[in-house]
Amino acid sequence: MGWKVSCVFVSERGGPLFADPLVNDPQQCERLASELGFARFRRVRESTFEGGVFPYRGELFIGAYPGGYFIGHDSLWLGTPGPLFEKVTHRFSSSTVLALGLHSVTDFWAYALFEAGELKRVHVGAVDEGIMADYGLPLPEESEGSDGEELVFSIAARMTGCPLDQDGPHIELPMSVFTPPSFWRWRW
Repeated sequence: MGWKVSCVFVSERGGPLFADPLVNDPQQCERLASELGFARFRRVRESTFEGGVFPYRGELFIGAYPGGYFIGHDSLWLGTPGPLFEKVTHRFSSSTVLALGLHSVTDFWAYALFEAGELKRVHVGAVDEGIMADYGLPLPEESEGSDGEELVFSIAARMTGCPLDQDGPHIELPMSVFTPPSFWRWRW
């Protein structure tokens, strides 16, 4: 099975916050959506990590928990970190921010790690294009010999407590789903 991932984990406490069962705060999700420039989006339903890890085109998934956030949107990675990613890192400049991107069809993989507003590592690549971005010192997970998809799964454990592709509490993370006005006419 192939993976597609376009998400950000934010931990205001550091460590694998998302390794524990958490309760979502939908009102805080709405405030964050507005702060990130999605004020016209409407919260339409609740979902879990499984849907939020790579949202349907245009949908925004936000989970707001004590000490952290999860954000999923298809524009987080545009070959390199996109404008939404920049808004997230600015908004959470005192937190640990881990952004992940994967697309198994194109063999695209990416991750970026910020700690207290400082970019520690960004590593982006694809099989055909090679390394497209490489900044900062390699993370310990990079010395384990894995690359691409397996490396992104491994890096995710910093937030989830286990590799992204393994069952853990992160699979059931509750979150809110937001859609743009154009969705309302034809989807609902």
